[in-house]
Amino acid sequence: MCKLSKREIIAVFTVIIVIGGIVFFPHYISEDVTPFYQPDSSSPNSSSNETDNENNPAYETMYSPVFCEFASSTTCKYCSEIGGILYEIYDENKYPFYVVSLVYDKNTLAKKRLTDDYNVLGFPTVFLNGGEKVIYGSDVDKSEVENIIRLLAKQKKPAIKLSLSLSWDENTSVLHTETSVTNNESNSYEGVLKVYLIEINSRWYDYDGKPYRFALHTYTLDTRLSLEPGETKNFTSDWDGSEYEPIDKDNLLATAVVFSQDTVNRYSDPPDNTHLFSAHSVDTLVTQRIGGGNLPPQVGISSPKKGMFNLRSKPFMWTLFGSTWVVGKTDVNVLVNDDGSFIKLEFYVDNTLKQTISDRGRINNKQYTFTLHGPLFGQHTLKVKAYDSEGKTAETKMIIKTFILLP
Repeated sequence: MCKLSKREIIAVFTVIIVIGGIVFFPHYISEDVTPFYQPDSSSPNSSSNETDNENNPAYETMYSPVFCEFASSTTCKYCSEIGGILYEIYDENKYPFYVVSLVYDKNTLAKKRLTDDYNVLGFPTVFLNGGEKVIYGSDVDKSEVENIIRLLAKQKKPAIKLSLSLSWDENTSVLHTETSVTNNESNSYEGVLKVYLIEINSRWYDYDGKPYRFALHTYTLDTRLSLEPGETKNFTSDWDGSEYEPIDKDNLLATAVVFSQDTVNRYSDPPDNTHLFSAHSVDTLVTQRIGGGNLPPQVGISSPKKGMFNLRSKPFMWTLFGSTWVVGKTDVNVLVNDDGSFIKLEFYVDNTLKQTISDRGRINNKQYTFTLHGPLFGQHTLKVKAYDSEGKTAETKMIIKTFILLP
């Protein structure tokens, strides 16, 4: 019997994986299309809104809050760029601009919001002020996004006053939310109040391995509003954070948003305009952090690519059932964020520590590499754990199927 060489074995195995890994893309679309902006909606002829938000800087009095819902998926190749633009505009603090990342394939509430309310077609899509403006695709300049935000911020809003109060029980990890809404208009008001509970430094990361920011975790309130002129209504809720470990109160942000009951037709896929939805404008919002301490670090695996066949560190194709295959000597690349100046990383394979890296300086989407050596076959779990200077941690895991011969 003729024996196969090592190279022949690798070739045969690769052919088997390729046949089993016929390209099956997700049922939603990730497109790099030229962005299109929805036309301006008419502004109500009423006075500007008030919000009790001590975290807001002293913006120009003409500016109203602008709320951004960023529709993304961890398999979207083109989401990272526009996500970076949105986060950068937020950090620059020029406008009362607030972001929530709706990660379609990681959070069922985000998926429901995007499918039921926005009739989303593909990713990335940016819904501004309840869909008054829609940016579909990723080929967009920062200046174009800023111009849209500026126009929305100059809109007049109805005189709806919104306040938000939060308290955290250290013993039970229960978040108590109190909101108060007052109608200072001369007419009755109908709308919807949503309180988004957001992870500032998300546990999830995008296709490029960059951790998301401001990712929706849940709603602490989601209720209809009906207010007579001068009427005030109060709402309370309790959310049990102990059911969602690990939860760090310093990493939680609540954003209360009042959406108008009035609607205007918009499309989630301009300029083709095949996916219609009803846009509800944002009339006011207020935001508040739960705690004020140090944020935890963030860590994301940029390579190998999850759900793909990776050949010697290069993603080759999507696999049939979403498995992550690694064939040949492979570099595991991770991206790390932290607001401090020190980070320690631990790389594990099946809970066995393989390498430790310590670093000082600015840690902003900084890449670190660990190499997988052979012989390594079958299913294994990669884990990367990050520690900051105050001992806060973050970790990420990836289950991989391997065929690595050489050491």
